[in-house]
Amino acid sequence: NTIAFALHFTAYAYFVRRDPRGMQDALKELNEVATKYDLTTWQHMPLPFHGYVLGELDSPDKALAFLSPIFRQFRSYLMAWGPAIWVLVCAKNGDFVTGLEVIEKVLGYNEYTWLAELYRLRGKLLLMREESPSIETIYNAEANFQQAIQIAQAQNAKSWELRASISLAKLWHRQGKTREALNLLAPIYAW
Repeated sequence: NTIAFALHFTAYAYFVRRDPRGMQDALKELNEVATKYDLTTWQHMPLPFHGYVLGELDSPDKALAFLSPIFRQFRSYLMAWGPAIWVLVCAKNGDFVTGLEVIEKVLGYNEYTWLAELYRLRGKLLLMREESPSIETIYNAEANFQQAIQIAQAQNAKSWELRASISLAKLWHRQGKTREALNLLAPIYAW
């Protein structure tokens, strides 16, 4: 059980790093251990991770088909990383409306661990859903990225802060605010 726990959180670490190949290896080993020792929880708990890997390494459509029944059944009590996987798969499939709806629902759970990442993802999806984002959309996306940065700083969550800052810097760079983007990122890279 301890080995299964460690492998699950190894897969989780690969997810946070957005490394689907590393996740796939950890999940394969976890499945072998869970099957060998009949650890039912560890056979079912990582299913969202399998969906993420499927979407990244095979087909977003297959990932959506795989994850849909899981999230319909379990959405009400998943930790925020589960819906974050759902949002990423929705985005990869171009279903930004569902992704944004999932984020709104999860923000109501008061699940704080992934709060900064959820705000970052919301900003990203707002920009992705429009071919040429309106000024209002850009403003809302920027506000979400800034909220994500503030939350990450308050949590001392450096990886979330870096992600949100990169997202905001990319937005600013596209707007011609290159100096502001560099000024945002420079202190982060000096950690």
